[in-house]
Amino acid sequence: MKLRKKCHLLNKIKKYLLILLLIIGLESPSLLWHVQSKSNRFKSLDITVELLDNGDAWVSEVWDMSVYEGTELYKPETVLGVGDILDFTVEYESGQTFDSLGHDWDVSASRSEKALKSGIHEVDDGYELCWGIGEYGERTYTIRYRMTNFVQAYEEADGFNQRLVNDQMDPAPEQVRLSIEKEGMVFDETNARIWAFGYQGNIHFVDGKIIAQTEAGMDGSQYMNILVRFEKGIFTPNYENDEPFESLKDEAFEGSDYEMSDGYGDDAFIDDVDPGFFYPSHHFNIFFVIFPIVIIFLVVTIIISAIIKSSQGSKKKIFGIDKKQIDYYRDLPVRGSLEGTYFLLDEIGEMKNDTDIMGAYLLKWVQQGNIRMEERERKRFLGLQTKLEPSIVFVHRQGIHSQDENELYDMLQLAAGKDEILQEYELKAWSEKHYTRLESWMEQVKHHGETQLMHLNGLEEVQKSSFFGLFHYTSHELNETGRQYALQALGFKNYLQDFTLIHEREVYEVGLWKEYLIYAALYGIADKVAESFKNLYPKFFEEEFYGNYAYSNVDFIYTMMWINHMTRASHVGIANAHSAQDATSIGGGGGSASFGGGGGFSGGGSGGGVR
Repeated sequence: MKLRKKCHLLNKIKKYLLILLLIIGLESPSLLWHVQSKSNRFKSLDITVELLDNGDAWVSEVWDMSVYEGTELYKPETVLGVGDILDFTVEYESGQTFDSLGHDWDVSASRSEKALKSGIHEVDDGYELCWGIGEYGERTYTIRYRMTNFVQAYEEADGFNQRLVNDQMDPAPEQVRLSIEKEGMVFDETNARIWAFGYQGNIHFVDGKIIAQTEAGMDGSQYMNILVRFEKGIFTPNYENDEPFESLKDEAFEGSDYEMSDGYGDDAFIDDVDPGFFYPSHHFNIFFVIFPIVIIFLVVTIIISAIIKSSQGSKKKIFGIDKKQIDYYRDLPVRGSLEGTYFLLDEIGEMKNDTDIMGAYLLKWVQQGNIRMEERERKRFLGLQTKLEPSIVFVHRQGIHSQDENELYDMLQLAAGKDEILQEYELKAWSEKHYTRLESWMEQVKHHGETQLMHLNGLEEVQKSSFFGLFHYTSHELNETGRQYALQALGFKNYLQDFTLIHEREVYEVGLWKEYLIYAALYGIADKVAESFKNLYPKFFEEEFYGNYAYSNVDFIYTMMWINHMTRASHVGIANAHSAQDATSIGGGGGSASFGGGGGFSGGGSGGGVR
């Protein structure tokens, strides 16, 4: 297991340990549910969504309630976007249909005036679906309505991000089960991808339907947002978006567990724990059930911390030399071979991210005027919101001669689409879809770097054997010269990182700073190094960059940051693609819901319950 994954597992264990401790503290108040029999309770919510060919949906919700206070129940629908609510009806458990008052609902009417009546209360940002409580006691209500444009068309797929259960409900439902289906259609991993946000529970394909359910009672901070991607051909949606589904997905993933997992997917250790084990029904035994689990978690946390500490300690040295003690190297390493340095960093395990070579080339192109880095406005879901996002504007190819650079330029232009302006989310989506091509390209760059290192006599052929000497092969390994090149690469990184602390610099070094920055991008520290240069010699960027390019009003430090954003987007896209190969929740094959995220949703809103 890589160190990064160990850290990820440790963070998740700590997270669940905190949740566990909170459960212990909260279980005592939860006993009041059984004592305060005369308070309002939302015992269960069962939702069925029947999707139609045109993208509309019939939504049926069964509210199983204990109601002893208030005059009405209501559900806000205030984030409808391009959708609308039609044909709202309510039934008692007996099958009796409430009289509909249409849009003439009076919130201030008495409980008796609202009994057996339903209606819609119009608010500034949408609707509230309302109906009278009637007699107090144990009650079951079935509400039904049609939502238009539930499923919408996107460039490469159809889908939706809908909120089916609101946050800030009072009372919040103790149990929720949701079924999404379409007559004559079997939904599974071959034609749909599914994600869920805002609650502790899961989402799966079950018998041709999409089933989401909670594993514990919801509180006022939780909600249920469902994101689904359908292959083209299942629906003929009335509403068509002019953006990719990936844009909707990216917005939903922001702040979610899927995003925080950084492409490595859910951890099987956590997912395989029986949720009922965390929420035993016999409260008087809770201490004896939970206490051993807390001890186990503490022991596991200590063990994994020790493993990580040990792993970190083993990486402090290279070739027997403490990395921090490696002498500064002031010239470009590996005789100025960027690709050779890239290969070496990967060979000795010092490459931060493989995609950082892309950042080095991008910065080189900025210096040559081949591209511009800008912040461009990005249209978000339904065009309701916009944000500025790092973008690459393509200018020309003059000065780009190598095969590796030309292939990268081709790929980035392809990812940009018709407008030839590549935004961060576009690069992430393209990298996720074409990850094998990008990985092949990065391996090609490393191979070219290996070839250059061989020409510099940094590698030697070593004859090896395997399988008890039956098979023989030739391996290229670092010789003493190659090890010196590797120390140069690390010494140069130390030099750049400590640049402002070194007092022996001469003015002539300024002429090399442009090339220094390209290598800093390869190390993943270009923005920090640029800040050091600027503090040391503020005129550098004005003389070397701003005077040559049309975007002279743009701070070059931001350019470095935007390049980092782009390389990071490609890295995350590739990592997500690997996760999607398995049927994990991040890949949309079903699994645990995310505690957070789900932004950019339609339907629902906040609030609801009894008032």
